This record gives sequence, C-alpha cells and structure tokens, in this order.
Amino acid sequence: ATNRVVNSSLSGAYHFQGALKGLSIGARYAYDNIWHTVQSFSKKFAVQEILGQDPDGTPLYSDLLGQDTQLSYSIGNDAQVRHEHFEAFLRYKLFGRTDIHSLDAMAVYHQDKQYTNSAEPYGTQYLAARLNYAYKQRYLADFSVSYSGSEEFAEGNRFEWFPALSLGWILSEEKFLKDSKTVDFLKLRASAGL
Repeated sequence: ATNRVVNSSLSGAYHFQGALKGLSIGARYAYDNIWHTVQSFSKKFAVQEILGQDPDGTPLYSDLLGQDTQLSYSIGNDAQVRHEHFEAFLRYKLFGRTDIHSLDAMAVYHQDKQYTNSAEPYGTQYLAARLNYAYKQRYLADFSVSYSGSEEFAEGNRFEWFPALSLGWILSEEKFLKDSKTVDFLKLRASAGL
C-alpha cells in the first residue's frame, strides 16, 4: 500500500485598536490531499508430488497436480480525496466597566469543497452569526443563527435557517455559594435550537 497525505493551512487575523478596539477580522484557508493505492502481486506455481529417488539419488516426481503457472499482478483500491476549506470572520468583543457587562458578537462565512476521485465535487456552505451576553459573569445569554446549505440536497432546497438560544446561570458566583468549600463551580444551562 502507498499513501501520500498533504495537509496545509494558512490563517491570519487583524485586531483593530483605538476607536475600533475589540473588533477583529480574519480568514483561514486549508487544503488537504490524500492519495492511497494498494498494489497486489501473486504468483501461482505448478505442483508435483515427490515419489522417491532413482538409483542415482535424483528425485522422482508425479505428474503435475496443477497447471496454473501464470503470474498475476493487479493494482486496486486507488483513492484520491481533495478537500478545500475557506472561512472568514468578523468579531467584536465589548467589555463594560468592571466587567459588569460583556458582549461578544461574531459573524462567520464558511465553505467546504471535497473532491473524491472522478466523482462530482461535494460542497457545503454557511453564513452564521452568534451573540453572547454576560451580566456580572453570572447571567448568560447566547443567540446564534446560521443559514446553511449542502449540495447533497436538490436545487431550491439546499439552504435552511437554523436558530438557537441558550440561557445560563452560574450559581457558584452567587453570594450563597461564593465561599463554598464543597462547590467551586456550578452552572445551570438551558438551550433550544433547530
């Protein structure tokens, strides 16, 4: 068997300063290529039985028990998979005074394309947004939505909206548990999504 694997990734981000502090943009591109092949060889020989020896000590053989003397060679299970990935994001993190309020918002564009041997390429794509809010690092709210699609589905039905909402409460940050020697972290969380 022979394998060749190439994995590569290139990414970059820029973090703004001054009036736009907290804002960052970035992108990532990855390329993977996997090639796998199996070569098999087989050789079959004619078989005879040794019956004994003649007076000179030369072995005496029976007639051929099998006539298959051909050499066979095959190459099989060739596979090549190429995967391309691209992603770009815009992110904004805002922290209020003394960490009373914190806000983290992000938008992401993502696409994948996979090529397998000579088959048609298969792709997925989505645009997603996420908003995280925390009050006093105790009360949490997360909202996300994506508009995602796949070439696996028929045209006209390839994309759909997928929203999700999550609420959290970190009880271990409350006064009644803050000094507990038994519980160092306790969080309740409820979420729903499509």
